[in-house]
Amino acid sequence: MPTREEMLEHANQNINAIIAKMLADEEELERDVRNLEHYSDVFLMLMDLDEKQKNWTSDVWKGEIHALYDPLMELRKNILLIRERFWTSGEKARDYTKEPDIVKP
Repeated sequence: MPTREEMLEHANQNINAIIAKMLADEEELERDVRNLEHYSDVFLMLMDLDEKQKNWTSDVWKGEIHALYDPLMELRKNILLIRERFWTSGEKARDYTKEPDIVKP
């Protein structure tokens, strides 16, 4: 049976792997969003629309793209905040059960 320390280490490694994947995925996601914006504009350029219609449609499409993208970035930001608060430079998790520094109301 694994020791408590081994279990903490295993959990910590898994958490760090998930965070690393989220960071890598963020870069890919940002590229995907830029590509979506670019190709939607290229598509609009090829359509027979006047400038006002193109600009309006482009703004609507970009709004839709960011309506999906922005919540994912907010989730990522919260995950990084959790990592910052509870993990020290990606190493072992601090045992909060031994340090009663959280004041309950």
